[in-house]
Amino acid sequence: MAGEYWVEIRQDDRPLGGGFILARRYVLTALHCLDKMTPGDDDVTVWVEGNGPPISGRVLERATDADLAIIEILDPVRMPLMVPAADHSAPDDVWRGPYRPTVTDPYLDGVIAREAMKYACEGGAVIEALQLTCNQSIGDYSGYSGGPVERVCDERGSAVVGVLLEQHHERYRPRDVRHGEERASGTLFAAAISEATRRFSCLDVGNLIDVLRPRDAEETDPPPRAARKPSAGSGSHSELEALLAEKELKLRALTQWEKEGLLNAATVDVLKLRIAEDLITGGVTELSRD
Repeated sequence: MAGEYWVEIRQDDRPLGGGFILARRYVLTALHCLDKMTPGDDDVTVWVEGNGPPISGRVLERATDADLAIIEILDPVRMPLMVPAADHSAPDDVWRGPYRPTVTDPYLDGVIAREAMKYACEGGAVIEALQLTCNQSIGDYSGYSGGPVERVCDERGSAVVGVLLEQHHERYRPRDVRHGEERASGTLFAAAISEATRRFSCLDVGNLIDVLRPRDAEETDPPPRAARKPSAGSGSHSELEALLAEKELKLRALTQWEKEGLLNAATVDVLKLRIAEDLITGGVTELSRD
C-alpha cells in the first residue's frame, strides 16, 4: 500500500470525521461525517498524517441517498503523490481500518463476511456493500465512519475495498435503553469502492483524463494537431497525449467487454479506477514535471 492516505476532515479546526484519498485531487468520505458543518459553508481542511500543515478543500459532490461525499482538494500538488490501490474483495478476506478517530481509540480489523451484497443504507438507497465482522467489541463505533476498509492479503496484495458507513445494533434492547441507543454488534457495513465510482461524476475516468489532458494556455478552441506549431516542452506533451490515448483504448475495451458479459460491472469499475490511478501517480506525474 501507499503511505498514509487516510485523512481527518475539519472545519474551523473542528473535527468532522475521517476520509481517504481516492485520487490525488479527491477525498472520499461518509456524508454523515459532514453533518456538523456550518450550513452554507462547504469549505473544509484535510489533515494527512506526516504531510505537514492542513490542506484546503471543499465539498464537491454529495450522494445523499448513499451517504457518500467527495471533497475536492484545492491544492492537489500538496497531496501525497501515491494514492492507494483500489480493488474488490472476496469473502473471508481479512480487513483492517487504518483510520481511527483519536489516539486513544483502537484500530479496527476483522473478516469480510459478505462482499458485493445489496444493502439498504441509512441514506435510503440500496447500495453495493461489504458486511464486516470486527474483532474489537467496543459497543459504539461512532467516529470511524468515512475511513477506508483495507484488504490485507499476501497473495493479491493490500488494497482499499470500501469506505466505512454504518454499525449494526443489537436487536435486543433492554427496557431502560431508548430506541437508537442500543449497543452496537460486531457487524459493520461499508460501501464498496465500485459504488463510489458509479455515484460521482468527478470519479468518471473520462473526466479524470480530461482534467489531466494538457492544453496550451493561449488556446480556447485549439486547432487540429497537424496545424500546431512546435513549442518548448511539446515533446513531453506529445508523450502525454500518447499515454492518454493508450489508456482511453483500454477504457473502451473494458466497456465493450462489460457489454459482452465478459466482465461484471463491479470488476470493470475497479479496473477503470486503476487506470486513472496509474495516470495520476505514474507516467503523468513524471511527464508533467518536464
